[in-house]
Amino acid sequence: MPDMSWDGITAFVRDYAGALLLGGGLLGLLAMLGLVVWAKRTKRPLRPFALALSMNLALLLNAEGMWVIAVDELRLPKVFAVLVFAVFEICFLTATSLAAEQYRRTTTYDAAGNVVSPGHPGPMLYIAALIAGLSGVVVASNAVTGTEKLLRLALPCMIFLMWWAALTAAGQRRTRGRFAYSPRRLAERWGWLIPDDDPDLERLAVERRITKMAMLAYRIHHEDLSAWRRRWSRKRLSRMGLNATNDMLSEVQRRVALAMRAEELTSPEAIRHLGEPVTAAADHPALADPDPAPATVEPAREDAATSGPVTNGSPAPDPATPELPAGDPQRAAEEGAVTPPRQRQVATPRTVGTYQQWLTVWQAIQAEPAENRVLAERHRMSERTITNIRSAGQNGQLTEERLAEMQRAAGQEPVERAPVTAASTPRPTAEPESTTVDQTAGDRDPAMAA
Repeated sequence: MPDMSWDGITAFVRDYAGALLLGGGLLGLLAMLGLVVWAKRTKRPLRPFALALSMNLALLLNAEGMWVIAVDELRLPKVFAVLVFAVFEICFLTATSLAAEQYRRTTTYDAAGNVVSPGHPGPMLYIAALIAGLSGVVVASNAVTGTEKLLRLALPCMIFLMWWAALTAAGQRRTRGRFAYSPRRLAERWGWLIPDDDPDLERLAVERRITKMAMLAYRIHHEDLSAWRRRWSRKRLSRMGLNATNDMLSEVQRRVALAMRAEELTSPEAIRHLGEPVTAAADHPALADPDPAPATVEPAREDAATSGPVTNGSPAPDPATPELPAGDPQRAAEEGAVTPPRQRQVATPRTVGTYQQWLTVWQAIQAEPAENRVLAERHRMSERTITNIRSAGQNGQLTEERLAEMQRAAGQEPVERAPVTAASTPRPTAEPESTTVDQTAGDRDPAMAA
C-alpha cells in the first residue's frame, strides 16, 4: 500500500520529478492545442487566455516564495501553510476583479459597442498595486542572491502592469484631485505639464488671483507698510495684473470698496436700522448705495412736437396707432424697455477628446433626462460639471458641427458617430451581463479568466 503521508508524497514527487514534469508538459500542450481549435471554431481571440495563463504562471512562482517563507521561516504547520501561503495572490486577484468591474460599469459605449468615454477602475486599482508591491517586497526579503531579489520584486510589478495595460487599452478617465496644491497642479502651474480642460480648476484659479490682488491693493493703499514692502506689493500687484481682465479688476475694485465700508456697515447704528423699511435708507447714509446709478434723461423724439398734445411732459398717444398689449416685444422695443439678459455662456473644452465627452454626456441627458445627482453618479462626474454640460447644451454650444470643426482644426478626420441612446448610457448598478458582454469583459480583464 503506498504511503499517503506528507513525507511519502514528497518523496514520491522527488523520485519521479522528471516523469511528472513530462506528463504535466504534455497535458499543457494538449490543452493549448484544444484551446486553439476551440478559438478557431468560435472565432474568439486567444489574447485574453494567453495573458491570463502567463499572469497565473507568474503568480504561481511568487506563491512558491511565500510557501518557503511560511514553512521554513515562520515554521507554520504544513496543513495550515497550504491555506495561507497564497493569501497575497488571492487578495490581488480579488482586487483586480473588482477594479475591472468598476471600469466596465463606468465606461460609456455607443450603439455599435465602441468606447465613447472610458471609465476608471476606482480605488481598487491602487489597492491592487499596493498588494503587488508588498508581496514582491516580502518574497524578495527571503531571497539569497541579488538576482533572485530583483526577480522576486519584478514579477508582481510586471503582472500588475500587464493587467492594467490590457484593462485600460481604450483609455482611462482622469480623476480630479481635491488638493489645491498637488504635484500635478504645481507642475501645470509652472508649465511642466499641459493642463486639462477643467472649468472648476480655472474658476478656482481666477478666484484666488482676484482675492490676492484685492489683498495687495488694500495693503498698498490702506495699511502702514515699510518702503521696501510697499514696493514689493506694488510690483507683485503689477505682475498679477498682467494676466487679469477688466472683469477681474472691477471685482478687485468692488472688494476693496466693500472692505473700506466694512466698519461702517457693521457699526451698531447700521445694525440697529436693519429691520426698518427700505425707505429709511435715505435717512441713514450708512445703508445707502455708495455708488447710486445716475438718473438718465431720455432725449425727446423729433416727432414729439407733431404727435399731439402733451400731458405731464409726455406726448399724448396717437389715436390712429393701435394700443399694443402688455409684454408685446414691439412695444418694449419702442418704449426702450430693458430686455432680459442672455443665458450665461459656459466655457466649453478646447480639446477634441474632452469636448466629445461633453457632447456624449449631453446627448445621453437628452435621451434619458434625470437629476444632476443621478447624472453625476451615472457618468462619474461632479454635479457642477453636469450643470455646466447642461447649460452648454441648452445654449447650443455642444453640437456635432462644432466637434467636426475642432477635429479638422486638430488635423483629424471627422468621423460620423453613432447616436447615443438611453440603452447605451451607464448605470450606477451592475446589470446581468450577457454572453457577448462576458466575452468583451474577458477581453479587457484577462485576470478574470484565471
